[in-house]
Amino acid sequence: MKRISTPTITSFFAKRQCNDDTHTPNPTDSTLSGDDPETNIDELIDGETELGGSSNPFTSPILDRLSDFDVISLPKDPGLRRKLTDFHINDRDMIRREYIRRGPCQPSNYTFPKTKRNFVRKWFEKYKPWLEYSIEKDAAYCFVCYLFKNDSACGGDAFVNGGFRTWSKSSAFDKHVGNHMSAHNNAMKNFDIFNKQKSSIACCFEKFTNEAKSDYRIRLENSIEALRFICLQGLASRGHDESGKSLNQGNYLELVKIFTKRDENTPRAPVLKVPGNCTLTSPDIQRDIISVFAKETTKKIIEELDGGFFGILADESLI
Repeated sequence: MKRISTPTITSFFAKRQCNDDTHTPNPTDSTLSGDDPETNIDELIDGETELGGSSNPFTSPILDRLSDFDVISLPKDPGLRRKLTDFHINDRDMIRREYIRRGPCQPSNYTFPKTKRNFVRKWFEKYKPWLEYSIEKDAAYCFVCYLFKNDSACGGDAFVNGGFRTWSKSSAFDKHVGNHMSAHNNAMKNFDIFNKQKSSIACCFEKFTNEAKSDYRIRLENSIEALRFICLQGLASRGHDESGKSLNQGNYLELVKIFTKRDENTPRAPVLKVPGNCTLTSPDIQRDIISVFAKETTKKIIEELDGGFFGILADESLI
């Protein structure tokens, strides 16, 4: 009797990737659920076919965090963008800032394709803050709703998901804006608040936190460099008198002073101008850093031996 192989438990936690060329749309998908009466299902399916394959990494849900290169490589054309909710939640504000820096996609030297009706360039001036046009899809989108529209809000989905292309009904633009409590106007309020974050307390706190992290790293690098020199030279790190009044506080603290003076005229933070509990110069910190040196050195020696025999010389006798 042929034994049927069973998958390992780790296979259930592996990331699943689907091939866009053979993927069959699930009728339960949000883009095909029919929640938006203005969205044409056939057009969505055609759009997925056109954008399928590995040529555009932004047409499939992003499971991992984005790098700086990924952010600057985000597609400008709204027809090629993935829903903002498909990105990692911690990357969304970074994506918003990048698209706000670029501004709405409003091609100026493009000849819009003509059928019975076509997109009119003067609409950009009338709806300048939010209207954008996709060359790939020949459709209109809402820049603000893409970035800030609440998913649970009703209305306006055609300007976010599939795009609007019924050019004979230009009144739909005003209908999309709606009244002061519409989904679009709420998204516009969130857009204005997001742009004013530079002056908010939260933004200032975040900036301070980033600067504190940078300064902490600088102080740690100074401590590591000082102890590295001391260990290489076989010197003692501690001094007989390490008080602030001492003329010689020992090799370690004197080296840290030298690095501090070197950093005074640069953006790097001087070590002695930080809170007393965060100078990274205490004996415990020194022992931790030296312990790391010892572990890394031992690891390197073992790698060089590569399983070979070795001896240890102690008290001038071979063991």
